Amino acid sequence: MISNDVVKADLVASLKANSTLTDSLVRQDGEGGVESVKESQYAGTTFTYPAVRVRINRQIPITDRGPCDHARLSFSIRILTEGASSKDADEIAGVVNNHFHGNEGGGKFFQGTGWNTNLRSSGLDAAVRTGEKAWMSVANFEGVVYPS
Repeated sequence: MISNDVVKADLVASLKANSTLTDSLVRQDGEGGVESVKESQYAGTTFTYPAVRVRINRQIPITDRGPCDHARLSFSIRILTEGASSKDADEIAGVVNNHFHGNEGGGKFFQGTGWNTNLRSSGLDAAVRTGEKAWMSVANFEGVVYPS
């Protein structure tokens, strides 16, 4: 199987390259943007809203396809915002969903470092309150990882 670290790094890089997403993450002070997209395990010294975090839920080997090294992939993108309303979290989740979800029946093709897949959205979780004015929305995806 392709390492989760490799898959996660490719997904983060892809999100950082999406200017619609990164523009929506710029704060009023002009900071944020690309720097707001990180892996879910990132443990920096500061945290600012809005933030996007990529989490690999799991990869499960597919053993019924012969000697090929395929795996079922499930990952989530968490969108964290701060404000009086959940609107920003849900809007950013929509941008993330449009970035990775293919409208074609087979999903959206994604090329990583030594792997590829067709991604499909497995659903958007509406924003929930995580603090007094903090919100989290989640975009969920799945695909089959093929070594390239």
